[in-house]
Amino acid sequence: MQSIRHEPVNADGPAIANLPDTDSQHPAAMVELAIPVAGTQMNGHIYLAAGEGPHPTVILLHGYPGNERGLDLAQFLRRDGMNVLFFHYRGAWGSGGLFSWKNSVEDVLAAIRFLRSSSARAGYRVDPERIVLAGHSLGAWLSIYVAASEPGVCAAVAMGLENMGADAKLYKTDTQERVAWLKYLQATVGEGRPIRAKSAEFLLEELLEHADQFDLLAQIDALRDRPVLMVGATHDWELPVEEHQHPLAAALLEAGSSSVDDVVLEADHSFSSCRIELCSIVLDWLKRHVMPVGRHTVAQGCS
Repeated sequence: MQSIRHEPVNADGPAIANLPDTDSQHPAAMVELAIPVAGTQMNGHIYLAAGEGPHPTVILLHGYPGNERGLDLAQFLRRDGMNVLFFHYRGAWGSGGLFSWKNSVEDVLAAIRFLRSSSARAGYRVDPERIVLAGHSLGAWLSIYVAASEPGVCAAVAMGLENMGADAKLYKTDTQERVAWLKYLQATVGEGRPIRAKSAEFLLEELLEHADQFDLLAQIDALRDRPVLMVGATHDWELPVEEHQHPLAAALLEAGSSSVDDVVLEADHSFSSCRIELCSIVLDWLKRHVMPVGRHTVAQGCS
């Protein structure tokens, strides 16, 4: 495990500099999308990197309910030659259908299929062999959980990781924690709220029912050959790195993984005080494992 503190980013440096238009035929752009899944659609958009490509493409996954969306990271990665796809899960923020934990897994798989389709590859300059999952909180869990079972994902980035299976096991034994989680679900589900689901009670029961399946520690064998970056926060009292992030990193290392990075920053759950630092860490890691400085060439971890 490691705790990394980058040098402060130069305010006049490349992090905020405008990107010159070097390819007028293939400019940087943003395109609204409707991603099909299970007879409905998910609302999203894709940030297209400049250049003919094909480009590595990061699927950016938000948490629950999705207040922190990480779109500054999307702009950061696009500037360096990566496409970024962002979408809302079914039943979240106006997307069709109903939200559930299992549905959110299927939604990520649907997004991967969408990017690997011939139309997306041609229309959005996607490299289907370099698709990365990157997420925050619930999205961090989804990134790792789906990467473990989906060979079409070449790397996973987890920020503010919430191991949903570990949480579920806690709620089974700790009544106070279970009641507090149900109250939070009730505050986010319903008319005029960000989540549309069968009920908050259904979401709790679904989580408890699949506690073992959803525990990332059960996915170690499938993950040990997949590059994984985890970035946690020292002041994340709800999701302490000692309970969610470090045990997974330790298990991956014990299983023989040579491509797991366990980073902790001095920040809150949303990394409010160090967004540029967070973006820099993710970008630097992706350059090593997905797209090195030479751009558009395959790096260790993706082929």
